[in-house]
Amino acid sequence: MEEVRISEVARVEGHGSVYVEIDREAGEVKRVELRIFEGSRLFEAAATGRGIEELPMVMSRICGICGPAHAVCAAKAIEAALGAHVPNNVRDLREAVVALNAVESHLLHVVLLSLPDFLGARSFIELMPAHRETLMTALRIREAVGRALDLLCGERVHARNIVPGGFAGLPSKEAALKCAAELREAAKSLERIAEELAGPLSVALGGCESEHYAALSTGVDYSLTRGDVVIDGRVRVPEASFRSFFVEVVVPYSTSKKGLLHTMESYMVGALARLNVNEGYLSASSKELLKVSGVSLPSRNPYLIPLAQLAECLTLLERAAEALETAPLKPERVRVRPKAGVGVGVIEAPRGLLYHYYAVSEAGLVVSADVSTPTAQNVADIERNIKRLVERLLADGVSREVMERECAKLVRCYDPCISCSVHIVQARAGRSKS
Repeated sequence: MEEVRISEVARVEGHGSVYVEIDREAGEVKRVELRIFEGSRLFEAAATGRGIEELPMVMSRICGICGPAHAVCAAKAIEAALGAHVPNNVRDLREAVVALNAVESHLLHVVLLSLPDFLGARSFIELMPAHRETLMTALRIREAVGRALDLLCGERVHARNIVPGGFAGLPSKEAALKCAAELREAAKSLERIAEELAGPLSVALGGCESEHYAALSTGVDYSLTRGDVVIDGRVRVPEASFRSFFVEVVVPYSTSKKGLLHTMESYMVGALARLNVNEGYLSASSKELLKVSGVSLPSRNPYLIPLAQLAECLTLLERAAEALETAPLKPERVRVRPKAGVGVGVIEAPRGLLYHYYAVSEAGLVVSADVSTPTAQNVADIERNIKRLVERLLADGVSREVMERECAKLVRCYDPCISCSVHIVQARAGRSKS
């Protein structure tokens, strides 16, 4: 047997490694493991005993990238548990928050983390001489988006302004319109650089294909916070039934759970899955970018995830600006009263489906919690496509070094947020896991 090992995958959030066991003579891949070795986070345990008012802020600490998405999802789940219905303006402004969170995250991944792979560079620093203006423009757009998140969330990383029932406070109309104008200019700038970035990002290695894909869809618009979960464009799953269709299993080689469909098959979540399900609701600029890239949807090729993120950014920037321009800034929230209940929230975080579940006591305390993050859901799909990739590379007779480089590139295409995926402890000496 021969082993392909990447001791730590670079240019991703968090720490993980790849292990592949192959039989080169037989041309077979015997085993693939995406090994997450960060310490367990236990954020479900951290939620237990918390008051409902503080929960969105606490759960935003799960991640330094997806904090606003976690806050919105936690608030949505608590509102479901209490039977509370938020006003339309709150719903629209939360949609803007999650959209902005996705754009900020996508631009970081596309220009700094994945683009070097597609241009044959070791890091974005090597791209600066030839692509300096494009990269700097992308980073300036990201800063504009960050300022918009500051305005709506109180703080762009860990959203302290999102509470059950709505927002703790909202900006003035003048500030909202100024921010919307800045986002409109950012969208124009992104259109100018998107065509240049789309060329290399549309080069997708054949042979890799996700088994299934899943994303939220309302059937009427491109929403990240509402709708049913749609599997392969056919099966619709109400968010309250999420756990009937999606399961998590514990593996002995990783501190991350592995998400699977109830059929025990892998699936892909994230920007490409969202485009597959909601292509008809993309903005004209997003559709044009996909057209000039020669990409046809639906696609299950994970190498196209960075391009899908770029295309999605154009739509999301427009939607966020529109919400800031048109959504009333009153009321800021509805009053929620503690009562016993259980609630589910499902939204689209930057990397895909995010699930929060809470059981709440009469006193307004969380008594149990369950969280499933996008990266945990993508783990099985990553392993499946690493297997397909290495089998193809074996047939081509490439060296182990080439295999390692290509496996790392594939993992980066999924834009894993490893810290979000880690929240278990392996059982030892007969003790149950936490």
